[in-house]
Amino acid sequence: MHDLAARAATVLAGHGVRPGDRVLLALPDSLAWVTAFLATARLGAVAVLVDPELPATDHAFLAEDTGAALRVSGPGLEERFTGRDRLGADTICSASCRTSAARSC
Repeated sequence: MHDLAARAATVLAGHGVRPGDRVLLALPDSLAWVTAFLATARLGAVAVLVDPELPATDHAFLAEDTGAALRVSGPGLEERFTGRDRLGADTICSASCRTSAARSC
């Protein structure tokens, strides 16, 4: 898990996340959620946990209100978070999940 979080942190850092930045996580309970959360913490950034079941208007408000440097979303939510400052959970997993335990991301 530590190795997976370290690789995911590299992905987040590559998207511009720095210590103190906010990273919005709109993910269902999953290995991807744990990975993104730990990667965010590893960078010294702040995870903003958002219920992925919220309406689109709430997601849009929270994304704007929190000033998140990056928005990480689960399947089917990518279109709610536009701009270059977004990342799908599948991207984190494909870039960082290389172990057999991580294949269920």
